[in-house]
Amino acid sequence: MNRILSLLIVFVLAISATAQASPPDLDNPEGSKQKGLRLSSPSLGGIKFGVNRQLTDHILDFQEGLTGDVPFLLRNYQAASLEPNTVYFGGYLRGGLYAEYTNTDGKFPLLSRFPHQHDDDDSNTDAVLQNAAISVVGNFGRWVTALLQIEHSEVFFRQDHDSVQLREGYVIVGNLEKAPVYVAIGRKTIDFGEFDTFTPFTHSVNQHYFWAQSDEPVIEFGYMKDNFRASTTLISGKRQLRTAFAGHNGYPGNFAVKVENAFAIEKIRANAHVSVSYLHDTIYRSNFTAHTADALGRQAPPNAPVFPNVYVEDRVGLINLAGMLSTSNADFGIEYTRATDKWPATSLSGVTGEVYDDVPVLQAITLQGRYRFNMLNRDAAVSAVLSRGIFGPDDSEFDMADQHSLAAEWDILPFATVAAEYVYNNGFQPFVGIQDVSDTNVESHTFILGGEAKF
Repeated sequence: MNRILSLLIVFVLAISATAQASPPDLDNPEGSKQKGLRLSSPSLGGIKFGVNRQLTDHILDFQEGLTGDVPFLLRNYQAASLEPNTVYFGGYLRGGLYAEYTNTDGKFPLLSRFPHQHDDDDSNTDAVLQNAAISVVGNFGRWVTALLQIEHSEVFFRQDHDSVQLREGYVIVGNLEKAPVYVAIGRKTIDFGEFDTFTPFTHSVNQHYFWAQSDEPVIEFGYMKDNFRASTTLISGKRQLRTAFAGHNGYPGNFAVKVENAFAIEKIRANAHVSVSYLHDTIYRSNFTAHTADALGRQAPPNAPVFPNVYVEDRVGLINLAGMLSTSNADFGIEYTRATDKWPATSLSGVTGEVYDDVPVLQAITLQGRYRFNMLNRDAAVSAVLSRGIFGPDDSEFDMADQHSLAAEWDILPFATVAAEYVYNNGFQPFVGIQDVSDTNVESHTFILGGEAKF
């Protein structure tokens, strides 16, 4: 880890020297036709190199904009806020000090960490490096855009996942100045849902349960016109890095569809964004759950539960509805995700096969708000996120879980933010062996003090 951090620091110092200040406003590409960040470094074979912190803010943000990188890039190249034939480098660090307290020894339900990463008593204090990432983004000949993201984290599932991963690597073929269509091919976040979380460190329930990331290459076909966008993604039937799984290795054995639109509400001087998404098949298709494809193959501890005596498997898809409302200094968001059928892991006993009565489908809802303001000439914000997941029958140990958080953030430097977050959890329901270890009476309180730095 120290070697990775050292390389990142050297990389920051070296590449930052090539860029001038005052990058264009990438968050509003339609309202800006200024050229991208001008570079003082010489070109190499007609390709320029540099950094753009606003680009990094979006591409390497692990809490917001998770499914929006492709439209973000295409719209900014269309508006000339980013330059073609230019390679942009980005770097990001995020971490903090965690202090967790639970009313049940060894059970800490905080969603930004795995249960095995805690002690066996009623409190846990730890310094956690959540993300150290590098991104490379380039556009060549206006028609081809490439993105590469390499990430290190101390909260990966270490039993099966490497501590350093190529999280995303894909190519976009499209030029919105010439045609309103594009194709994206490679390993990327699947275009399903939004999963934004306003607080700085901890995933919302929606994001943690349903954020879909590919492990195999996917093919995304998209149409973009003004503020409207629609996409279809073809996915392998294999178990993906997160969420998507069709129970076989065929291609395309799975798919996702998404439609979104942004519009202004003049009466309240606000901008709105709504989306509807569908993912055809998921990891919630059976009553044998594990974090990774390798753990599924083992079908036994230590990194998977005991295989059920009665095994049930059937397709279970997901539907997602999301909306965002933004004013000049405030944001409000709502997101709801639900399965198309009951999750076998919570709808029947894996030991006897007994089918439980009155079982809801797996679902989650997130409500959140944020107020943005200026403090000592630097951007600051306070936020609140309320989220609930619903899993199984009422009055069972795996009926539902709540996670609510409050946070404050302040940009102490143009490239650095400090933040504090409080998280309340009610219910302990790990999805691996959910009927074996769940405890609906668990309550925990977590305090996080940390920050992020980026270039």
